[in-house]
Amino acid sequence: MTSSGGPVVAASLPQGGASGTGVSGTGVSGAGMSGAGMSGAGMSGVGASGVGASGVGASGVGASGVGGPDAGLSDVELAGRLRVAVGLLVRRLRQRDPGHLSPPQLSALVTIEAAGPIRNGDLAARENVAAPTMTRMVGALEEAGLVNRRPDPSDARGSLVSLAPGGAAALRALRRERNNILIQKLAALSPEQRAALEAALPALEALRDD
Repeated sequence: MTSSGGPVVAASLPQGGASGTGVSGTGVSGAGMSGAGMSGAGMSGVGASGVGASGVGASGVGASGVGGPDAGLSDVELAGRLRVAVGLLVRRLRQRDPGHLSPPQLSALVTIEAAGPIRNGDLAARENVAAPTMTRMVGALEEAGLVNRRPDPSDARGSLVSLAPGGAAALRALRRERNNILIQKLAALSPEQRAALEAALPALEALRDD
């Protein structure tokens, strides 16, 4: 067996037998495979899992923390990898959005589509923004032909906001574009990866629900 520096020195194997300083001590498992080699500073320490793919990146310290390869991910590691994967995917989808809508405008449009006609104050509460901010946003959306406003019959000072035909068309174009991007990415997956993703959909949809 070789290490990054060449052949393993034979003198490291017979010192304490199979379990002392040899195979498990400083040899294959000590400073070799698990110590500074594959698991220590190599595959899990500073290499692929330490500071590389899983260390400072998506997961934390390794593929499954302190446990073995069958231990599975901890909640912290799973949450970290899921956050990074979903965040990057959403960012890439937004970069291809047609219509140049900002994320707050798009979120408001989707809410209006689902709940409209809706009062401006209720829309502001759902979107967690101040009412004057929402008033300005709705005004910009109305000017762009994406929403309609009409007086609220139950409140002379208020107005009801509904989705305009232009807004419905913008949302259809957006969803079509995003679906096309995801279809291209799905085509690049192996059959096993696609099956795993399909099996994970119920869990992902459960995370979406409040």
